[in-house]
Amino acid sequence: MLYAALLLLLSASFLVLSLRSFTLSLFVLLGLLPIYLLRFEIGPFPSTLLEVFLLITFVVYFAKQGFKAWLSAYHIDHVHTTFYVLLSTLSIASLLSILISPNPLAALGLFRAYILEPMIFFGILRATFEKDDWICGLKVLILSGSILSIFAILQWFTGVGIPIPWDIERRVTSVYPFPNALGLYLAPILSAGMVYALRERLWKWNPAFVLMAIAIILAETEAAYIAVPAAIIFILLTADHEIKTKLGILAISIVMIIAAVMAPAIRTKLLLQDYSGEVRRIGWSESIEMLLDKPIFGAGLAGFEAAIEPYHDATQFEIFAYPHAIVLNIWSELGLLGLLGLVGFIGVGLGQLRRNGTDALTLAAGAALLTMLIHGLVDVPFFKNDLAILTIFFFAMLTFHDTRAN
Repeated sequence: MLYAALLLLLSASFLVLSLRSFTLSLFVLLGLLPIYLLRFEIGPFPSTLLEVFLLITFVVYFAKQGFKAWLSAYHIDHVHTTFYVLLSTLSIASLLSILISPNPLAALGLFRAYILEPMIFFGILRATFEKDDWICGLKVLILSGSILSIFAILQWFTGVGIPIPWDIERRVTSVYPFPNALGLYLAPILSAGMVYALRERLWKWNPAFVLMAIAIILAETEAAYIAVPAAIIFILLTADHEIKTKLGILAISIVMIIAAVMAPAIRTKLLLQDYSGEVRRIGWSESIEMLLDKPIFGAGLAGFEAAIEPYHDATQFEIFAYPHAIVLNIWSELGLLGLLGLVGFIGVGLGQLRRNGTDALTLAAGAALLTMLIHGLVDVPFFKNDLAILTIFFFAMLTFHDTRAN
């Protein structure tokens, strides 16, 4: 009863805030993305507090603004037709994946959380935020990341609150149930914040970046060790720096690569020769074998675990919910149409970077999304409630410059 009362109180408070100051409520929602961990059920239907906040956001927005402004927010200059084709492709892929799923009810839940809600939220963000709002939204995420990082650092010092079995290695998790969830959340925020701060010379933000970097290290989210600097370096190299600056960045990059190759521990990790690398290599092999038998539609939403079981010979390892590689993740969940959509959205993102390469917000958003993409080579950077909304926020920020910044 107390838990239900708390959820009702938080929901009612967010509703009042949305009615009084809608933009402020969006900032609050962005800062509280981890509240998806507060779960409950309404009859047979599972939900989260984050989904309740999103539902309140949608109802209040459409009650106040209607659908016209929201629909117009999907118009993206230069790629208007392409963007609608990509959205249609993603929608069709999702519906097909629900139809072929061995668990349609669970598939509908994933579709709602990972596709439908982020797509609606995308239009609301673009229709509502002005340039200063995007900057404030980024600040809110940095504040959120800093608070989670402080909690994680305290976990490491005290050992309190680290779930089993991560407590043995003292891999911090902050509020999350496992360490990589923390790293997956912090890494894109860290990349975006650092690129924006470097472009705008906001050195006072550095303590927040130090906190997040320490938390990622203590969580031992090793893919983020590569994804964050690689994304930042790539974005800075594509920005409009002087040739001397670019040569300096390139020289630092080469030194980092040589150091990584020369260090045995890092080389072992990069070549996937350690335990976690072996788990991933075996998982990828089994996933590819399964997908070659289901090449068009994949396993369907919420279908991977059931589909992979006949191919899972390495029984010493558990079956994960996803293959832990972005191409295999999308292929399994959304089929070849989903993969086509992924390629298309990457193309749109690269086009935005090329056109708006002098804009700090565009570069920051590009750094965040590139971090997710690189991290996704060995993990699951989208199929999680907070990460889906985080991805959409940065993609909306990336496309903001076309229609609103001027």
